[in-house]
Amino acid sequence: ALRFGHDLTISTYEAAFPALRSSGATVVMGVPAFYEAARTHIEARARKLAAGRSAPTLDAQAPEPSKADLAAAARLLFGDRIRYLWTGSAAARPTTLRFFADAGLAIYEGYGLNETCIVAKNCPGAHRAGSVGKVLPGKTVLFDDDGLISVRSEYPVNARYEYAAPGDSERVFAGGGLVRTGDLGYLDEDGFLYIRGRADDVVVLDNGHNILVRPLEEHLKESPAIEECVVASPGQSRLAVIVSPAGDPPDADAIAAAVAAASAAFTADPAYGQDARIAGIVIAPEPFSVANGMLTSQFKPRRRRIAEAYLPGKPQGASRGN
Repeated sequence: ALRFGHDLTISTYEAAFPALRSSGATVVMGVPAFYEAARTHIEARARKLAAGRSAPTLDAQAPEPSKADLAAAARLLFGDRIRYLWTGSAAARPTTLRFFADAGLAIYEGYGLNETCIVAKNCPGAHRAGSVGKVLPGKTVLFDDDGLISVRSEYPVNARYEYAAPGDSERVFAGGGLVRTGDLGYLDEDGFLYIRGRADDVVVLDNGHNILVRPLEEHLKESPAIEECVVASPGQSRLAVIVSPAGDPPDADAIAAAVAAASAAFTADPAYGQDARIAGIVIAPEPFSVANGMLTSQFKPRRRRIAEAYLPGKPQGASRGN
């Protein structure tokens, strides 16, 4: 915004929707949880638009909103000037990305950290689904033998933490503008960056096998019954999932079906095999939230804290990074 002279509106989460309408925004940036909330508003408004087209009768079932209804409801919420939506901080659900695409408002994912600023982003004309976009000028992405990402910046944001535990700065900042991110990823042949997960998303079982659990979790969150989840390994012998349910009361049957489907899909994948079978399900008695300490301020699950709260034994097995 400073470099190109854009007008910029910064809003609290609670005031975001009124701010959208009053600012005449053309591009919106928000974390995935913001777009989940927006989706709920759009779906409710689209149902009202669909119902308004039908003649009311006592036994008539409300019609399903069309794509045109979704598009109209999205424009009512975001305004008529929106060009596109942008998100980062955490992986967005594929179902949410498809929903907004159907509503005529594409969401483009990007990648960055507080320590590096924006590293890569998708945008109109340079977009690949599943990636976080192409690396920006002034940034270089490096990988070690395990796929761990480091980022070198021509103009580093900082070189150390002002307030941190001993050793934290040295663990992250390597000098010369290099930051160790703790993320796993790769570049495709066209230069698009893909994030596979965090190094501490890897659960090491007692048979020595490493399981990257983030793809499992993303698959599970495709279920409308699951708002958020964490896959961990109590005692390092098997996988279990802690579920933050989407409904109240939780739809236990739908959750169990989603877990069974995910287990079947991943155990059939040679890269995972039988170690990907989820042997246990814990449904949290209250949704994960910032208030109860289970989510970060950016609405990411606090993996270790959740596992410690709901699973016995070693919460994350001997997973790297913990």
